[in-house]
Amino acid sequence: MVAVASAGGAIGYVAVDRTGRRPGAGSADAVVVLGAEVVGQRPCGELRARLDRAAVVWRQGRAPVVVCCGGVSRGVDENVVMATYLVDAGVDADAVSSLDGATTRRSMAAVADAGYSRILVVSSPYHLPGGG
Repeated sequence: MVAVASAGGAIGYVAVDRTGRRPGAGSADAVVVLGAEVVGQRPCGELRARLDRAAVVWRQGRAPVVVCCGGVSRGVDENVVMATYLVDAGVDADAVSSLDGATTRRSMAAVADAGYSRILVVSSPYHLPGGG
């Protein structure tokens, strides 16, 4: 799922659809992938799905950078696993960035602090109001 969001202040999800293809969505400053569990050095199935979708959105040219926002799962840095997965999936290493978040609210604050104002958020329905 991709949601168009404003990174400033409160988390605001706008015109979300289940496919991430909102007509006229245009470009954004960044594709932001919210973290999920990693097992060893591999993302869980849900996180793989998020990362695969982010790679597609990046290849479509909808944003110049993919930002990983994860925490620590079982002692492993989610951001490192996420970034490695994206590069292995063909996203340019220079286009992958990481911000420490650990929770959705803290991730969005870190995104805003990093100066991204128009973002595409890739996550799961339970992160959205009424989505879980």
